[in-house]
Amino acid sequence: MGHTRSRATRRLIIAGMALAAVLVLAFTGFVLTRQPAPVAASKVIPTGKPIKAAFVPQLLVLGDSFTGGSDMGGFKDDGWPALVQSGYTKDGARLQLNLLGRGGAGYVTKGIIHETFGQSYAGNAFEDQDVVVVFGGLNDASAPADTVGTAAGQLYAAMLKNSPNAKLIVVGPAWPNDTPIPNMFDVRDAIKAAALHAGATFIDPIAEGWFTGEDTKLIGRDNTHPTDAGHAYMAKKLSKPILDAVAKSAAANK
Repeated sequence: MGHTRSRATRRLIIAGMALAAVLVLAFTGFVLTRQPAPVAASKVIPTGKPIKAAFVPQLLVLGDSFTGGSDMGGFKDDGWPALVQSGYTKDGARLQLNLLGRGGAGYVTKGIIHETFGQSYAGNAFEDQDVVVVFGGLNDASAPADTVGTAAGQLYAAMLKNSPNAKLIVVGPAWPNDTPIPNMFDVRDAIKAAALHAGATFIDPIAEGWFTGEDTKLIGRDNTHPTDAGHAYMAKKLSKPILDAVAKSAAANK
């Protein structure tokens, strides 16, 4: 009789354990398979048209020490390129100046760093410029005019290839007194012909009488290079044609 009760008790215990196990598994399965309630997607609020980055005109200026400055004056912020740039940016507009001032250089003459204008440009071939200015030829005063003209044409072609929409302005040689040497006129004419052939605006300091008469005082004591005042003078001469070109480029890119 006692054995019978023991067997019955064991059966009840085993049955209870089995039932508990089933309940645990069932609950665990419920927890594991239960998915969180879906979250409603947030609404995208329209913000209007994408903001377009402000257009910043690119101005490339290539020249000799009349452009890059010298011991007589015209370095950095005192140089005519920086003065022209500041004339545009005074109202908050932005203008990127890319300056290649190569003392002693010309179209065929290698300057202080042993490069011609063309070689300097090739080593720093700025692309997609909006306005390109080349100022020089003084250091080619004794070179054959036809050779200078050919080199000038090649340079302008390379510049317009890299910046096909650029407005090209060529400033001929500026002589530091009233009496340019005879060959200087031939060189000037060759540069002018190449510039006009390339569709450039040509500015002629010799014909306009820069640094002649009373204005020779704007040349330093070396009798060759402009002072800071001379650079301010050149900035006044060049600001309008350059900044008119910059403004046209900016208007076209609004």
